[in-house]
Amino acid sequence: MPADEKPKKQPPGPPSKPAAKPVTSNRPALKRAPPVPGYSNDDDDVTVMHTDSGHAPRKATVTNVPIAKPQATQARAKAPAEKPGPPVPGSSYPTGLTPIQKRQMDSGFLDGVNERKRTAALGTLTEAFNIADLTRAMPSAPGAPAVTYTGEIPAPQVADDNAWKAVAAPVQSRPGSRSKESLEQVIKQFAVATNTRYRNDAAGKPRGHIFVWDVSRAMGCEIPHFVGAQELTLGATINWIRHEGPMRGWLRTGEYDVYDTVCAGKLVIALPRDVKTRTLGIVVPDEPGDDGKPLLAAACLQFGYGLHPSKALGVRLVDYFHHP
Repeated sequence: MPADEKPKKQPPGPPSKPAAKPVTSNRPALKRAPPVPGYSNDDDDVTVMHTDSGHAPRKATVTNVPIAKPQATQARAKAPAEKPGPPVPGSSYPTGLTPIQKRQMDSGFLDGVNERKRTAALGTLTEAFNIADLTRAMPSAPGAPAVTYTGEIPAPQVADDNAWKAVAAPVQSRPGSRSKESLEQVIKQFAVATNTRYRNDAAGKPRGHIFVWDVSRAMGCEIPHFVGAQELTLGATINWIRHEGPMRGWLRTGEYDVYDTVCAGKLVIALPRDVKTRTLGIVVPDEPGDDGKPLLAAACLQFGYGLHPSKALGVRLVDYFHHP
């Protein structure tokens, strides 16, 4: 081999790669098609050019047709927003209520068959009263019957010895028509000193809360004797006045304002300040005692009208609650 034809030595290092061959492709080239009248989207139409070897280019036009929205969607979009209607009673309640509280908020107010039977047996069914009839029933009203209660003999309607049964008092007072005279007649018609309805029960327990229940019903601001199917005792009634009463319209009254309150014809309940003492009474619209203490009508330690708090309740420190 001639010397000049000897292969040249390659320099040290990685072998060189052969040159890449040109790449040819028959993939169609995309060209933009002319705009179609009625459409503003420039990317909707695309023209595909087919270039096959040995043949003339062919054109294929692909058109994207816009999809129309459903008529229901268009109608819903144009329709105005509906306004929320009034709430349906019993359909929604504040959070945290018990099932019994939800039932009490309904329009039925626990007026079920069993509830109606129980209220009928207890005599606690209330009926709408006529203002004219109520006015004529007041002893001080013009044309009233010549009956004035002195507190010695109870009215026949309130002399029922069944202490668990409500009575319909002949003399009543309602908010807006209060007076000192009407309050005095409401209290005296029950004759707490002689009415056997308020005598101690067979176990010797006082029934002062029955007297307060009857008077408060006649005054239109009932202190209940039954909460649902539970009959309240004397102690439970006192607890109701202290804790539940302020949420039912009963307001705490200072001792120096008690006399003015009863002279306005409002019912005032007296409770011992000592929570361990289970007695209660009703303030009467009479002049206070010599020591300035309001006088009471009660059926606890003693039975009578115009008693000093120390005799009626057994204490001198008293809390007072009134209802408008």
